[in-house]
Amino acid sequence: AESVVRAFRGRTGQFIFCSTVDVYTKPAKAYPVKEDAERKPIPEFEYAHDKALCESILEEAYSQGAFPLTILRPAATYNDAWAPIALLGPGETFLNRIRNGKPLIVLGDGTSFWTSTHRDDVARAFTGAAGNSKTIGKSYNVMGDEWMTWHQYYQTAADVMKAPPVTLVPIPADLLAEIAPKTASWCSLNFKYNNIFDNSAAIADLGFKYTITWEEGVRRMVQYHDSRGNVDNCPQYPLYDQIIEAWRRTERNLIDELSVLDV
Repeated sequence: AESVVRAFRGRTGQFIFCSTVDVYTKPAKAYPVKEDAERKPIPEFEYAHDKALCESILEEAYSQGAFPLTILRPAATYNDAWAPIALLGPGETFLNRIRNGKPLIVLGDGTSFWTSTHRDDVARAFTGAAGNSKTIGKSYNVMGDEWMTWHQYYQTAADVMKAPPVTLVPIPADLLAEIAPKTASWCSLNFKYNNIFDNSAAIADLGFKYTITWEEGVRRMVQYHDSRGNVDNCPQYPLYDQIIEAWRRTERNLIDELSVLDV
C-alpha cells in the first residue's frame, strides 16, 4: 500500500482497492455487517490484518489528497475452477466425498452462516465503481444475497451432483485448527464466524446484481472439474477420514464414561 501511494500520488483519477470483508472485527457486534462496522482483525489472521492495514494507509493518503479512492470488500469469491470450501484438504477431493456420500466435517453444528459470490458478479461491481464519482471516498461490501448455513451450503452441492444427502460430522473449529494447523487454520480464524453483510450500498451506487446463485455456481464447478476428470481422479487425503474416525471414537468414549453419571 505504501508503494501504491508513492506510485500513484497525483497520477490517477481513481484508485480502486480490492480489500475483503475479513477486515471487519470477528465476531461482529451487529448483523448484517455494514461498511462502517469496526475493523480490527486479530494480528494472527495475517491476511485480514494486512488488508486492514492497507486500507488505513490508502485512506490516510486519500485524506491528504493523494488520489481519489474507492474500496471494495468482496466476501468469499470463487470461479468455475474452484470448489466448495472444504475446510480440510483439496477441493476436488471434497467434491468426490460429496458425490460418494462420504461424511463431511462441518464446524460447530453447521448452522453458522456463510456467503459466496461468483467471480463474474464481483467483476461487475468493479466495473460499476470505475469512473463512478459517487464511489469516491467510500467503501462497499460486495457479495451475494444468499446467506446459507454450512449444512445448506454443502447440501446444495450434493443436490447439484445428485448425490446422497450429506452426513455432517460436527467438530469444533479451534480443535480442527489445532489438529491440522497447516491446512485448517482459517477454520478458527474465519470460517467459524457468521458472514452476513449489508450489500445495499453496492446495489445502489455500483449497480451490483447477484445473478449467479450458489446452486448455479456449483453446477459450473462440477462441469468444469468433471470435464477434466478432476473429481473421480482426485488426490487422496487420508487425514480427513482419520480425523473423523478419531473424533467419533472420542465421542463414544465420552458417552460411555459420563452418561452413567447422569442419575
